[in-house]
Amino acid sequence: MGSMGTGIAHALVIAGVPVVALDQSEAVVQKGLNQIRGSIENRVAQRKCSRERADQMLALIRTTTNWQELADADLVIEAVFEDVPAKRAVIASIEKICRADAIVASNTSTISLDDLADGMKHPERLVGIHFFNPAHRMPLVEVIHRDATPPGVTATAMRFAKAIRKTPVLVRNREGFVVNRMFVPYVKEAFWLLEEGADARAIDRAMVEFGFPMGPFVLIDMAGLDILAMTDRVMSRTFPRHGPLPSVAAKLVEGGHLGQKSGSGVYRYEKGDRHPHDSDATREIIR
Repeated sequence: MGSMGTGIAHALVIAGVPVVALDQSEAVVQKGLNQIRGSIENRVAQRKCSRERADQMLALIRTTTNWQELADADLVIEAVFEDVPAKRAVIASIEKICRADAIVASNTSTISLDDLADGMKHPERLVGIHFFNPAHRMPLVEVIHRDATPPGVTATAMRFAKAIRKTPVLVRNREGFVVNRMFVPYVKEAFWLLEEGADARAIDRAMVEFGFPMGPFVLIDMAGLDILAMTDRVMSRTFPRHGPLPSVAAKLVEGGHLGQKSGSGVYRYEKGDRHPHDSDATREIIR
């Protein structure tokens, strides 16, 4: 129940859907629950949500470290990090516990579902439901189907996304799906401009003026430069024509400058403040 799992659970309770949130670590489960509770309580304090409504949402979520509590689930969404062996292990555990007709959904942003289906007892029930971070706020959901996915499974995933008030986009299975196949080359191009001498703030400002809600560097600092590097490694095998990860991005990751979560990425961040400041580390790497 990392940040993505927490966001998905949050999105479901907002939509009135009961959730069992599982992680092998009790500390991680409690951290996620506290984040959801804190967000809901903050809305109550701001008078954006009634006390009664908040209590109803909080009553819908149950946390556990016991796999057996997933036995009656109709739909299980795995949201572990982007690693094939790790995801396969989680999916195998889900299949051991859940009914044969339960749908198994992966929140993968990049990995081919064919790789995840390998070894499943019932691979036909696997579907992709890819949320975007933060999942309780972002309206888009990619619903990914394999050639072997029955229409009923795909239709159920689409209905589920609409039921939780998201905008689903139906996508055929392919590494990166739709969003990352556009987003990763876009961000890489921004880094190439940076290497060629363009100013980071000027690049971000140009894209905001063009119509984006934020520039590519502010966005990737939010998402994490390590996520960009990991996603690019997966996608470059399928799409080598996208070119290599620019060296500035690679060196930022190597130096531990991963974005807001580490206090510095392309920009520098003060503790408790998400406003981007110019980074001496980035300036030195570019130099």
